[in-house]
Amino acid sequence: MSKPTLALFAIAAFLIAASCAAQQPPAPPILQEPQTILLWPNRAPGAQGPEDRDKPAITVYMPSNTSGPMTAVIIAPAAAIAASR
Repeated sequence: MSKPTLALFAIAAFLIAASCAAQQPPAPPILQEPQTILLWPNRAPGAQGPEDRDKPAITVYMPSNTSGPMTAVIIAPAAAIAASR
């Protein structure tokens, strides 16, 4: 093997080893308990009173044993969409 070829292999091996060492650790697991997030923390526009039905919210349900970025699905009843128009 010639010296330039050997040097090229050495550089390639170094770059591969460096990229493997630089990888970030896996993300910690995301909370598994359902979490309710109020859309308006103080008071929603047009709210009729302080009851729970007058506090629009989104509840997040995470699948078990998950970590990192994921795809989300929003399920909204048709009556809620029609009432907002």
